[in-house]
Amino acid sequence: MKFSQKSGHKPIDLMNPLKLTASNVGFLISIAMFFWSAAIAQVTVHGDKSLPHDLELRKYFPQKINHLAQPYDVTFYHLKLDVRPDVQQIAGSVQIDGFSQAANLRDLAIDLYDNMIVDSVTANGVSLQFSRVVQQMVVQLPQALSAGERFSITVHYRGNPQRIGFGSFNWTESNGTPRIWTLSEPYG
Repeated sequence: MKFSQKSGHKPIDLMNPLKLTASNVGFLISIAMFFWSAAIAQVTVHGDKSLPHDLELRKYFPQKINHLAQPYDVTFYHLKLDVRPDVQQIAGSVQIDGFSQAANLRDLAIDLYDNMIVDSVTANGVSLQFSRVVQQMVVQLPQALSAGERFSITVHYRGNPQRIGFGSFNWTESNGTPRIWTLSEPYG
């Protein structure tokens, strides 16, 4: 195929692709600017400075975000839910199994929105005391746990889950049918 020189464009010299012409230099500068702008848009973390995700979460969880502060490790969640999209409510229970990572563990702090109502917390069928503190509930264990000692509690709760941004939780309607969905499961 022959290229017409009438268009004013010079054909690319395939034998010398690194030949620097004004258009090649402009193209290379454009590519460099693209990658440079993407690089400076990245968040750099230094020490204890928060990521933008943490800053967004602070709007909804005003306490200091520190997932390492809890001296226990959860090994299993068993979630049972009754979802009522028609009235935008859920009710259910969660069994939480785990083990203590510290000596003398007396309570468990568990994230739970303030608008969710806790009906009961039990361990082996025995009711446990709990309190609510800024988007968390603190469950008093029946006895202090040693490091490595296992626990299993069940929390019964209900309410209307709230949106926390990021499109993470939504009540919608599709073809006249009420729906509930999360960010990762939009119509499933």
